[in-house]
Amino acid sequence: MELTKKQKQVKKDNRNYYLKNRKIIIIKSRIYNLANKENMRVWKREYFRAYKKLDKLKVNARNIAERNVPLTGKCVNCKINNATDRHHLDYSKPREVLLLCKICHSNIHTQLNSNGGD
Repeated sequence: MELTKKQKQVKKDNRNYYLKNRKIIIIKSRIYNLANKENMRVWKREYFRAYKKLDKLKVNARNIAERNVPLTGKCVNCKINNATDRHHLDYSKPREVLLLCKICHSNIHTQLNSNGGD
């Protein structure tokens, strides 16, 4: 799904606002979370229950990969940092993963999200 011009501008404006006001946003978020600990605890529990129910394929693939694919060697993308993350290209093939460092893994997801991927 391609974003419209207006949606792209809103996304850009929101990002700029966040970058400009990051410290204040983080502080307000922490204050809210502390003041609403029980509500946050319930929300997180329900969120993760729903996630596990909706994304059983993802959860199962991650669990199988964690048990069967050790994080050894260097990142297959940059070949500089040690591999710390597993990235599935296809969740129906749980043992087929890319071993990536945190930076490269984050970059891949940033690219996927900007292209409307998973």
